[in-house]
Amino acid sequence: MLWDKHRLRIPALPALLLLALLLMPILLTPVHGEDAQPNPFKVTTDLPPAAILPAGADITVKAELTYPETHSFCGSSIYAYLFNLPGNFCDATGKTASTPKDPKWAAVRLEPMVWTQAAARHSRSHERTFSTQGWPAGDYSLVLSCFFQPLARDQDLPDKYVTARLLFTLE
Repeated sequence: MLWDKHRLRIPALPALLLLALLLMPILLTPVHGEDAQPNPFKVTTDLPPAAILPAGADITVKAELTYPETHSFCGSSIYAYLFNLPGNFCDATGKTASTPKDPKWAAVRLEPMVWTQAAARHSRSHERTFSTQGWPAGDYSLVLSCFFQPLARDQDLPDKYVTARLLFTLE
């Protein structure tokens, strides 16, 4: 074949060494993923997992907040994905689910955003109380969503939503 005489012929050992030299920078370059640094944002609650509560009870959730000094805590809301609620939840409560493009991500806003007063935006704890009056018995997996905002808007730091799960059963 015509192209065979133009092919570069390198003995096997030197070819392997050349390949190793070419690949060395790629293999030695550290890979920095999202898990390379610990997340400075965290929300934990005092509600024990799989708590069993009476239907109609008021639930008070105390959250401990961890966030960097560059941000402040601005508020929280409570919602749930429809698949994490009893099947008759919307009919029993009269609440409506969102209608996203993909129906499996339909969600129900259970408690609106409650904004933190400016004087309390450096707090490291947060408390929310909500009622389950009229909610059907069953298993629940709610989301406590906490909103953090940069102190200085000119630093190009992003706003941050951090969530904690609230798992309980109403009987």
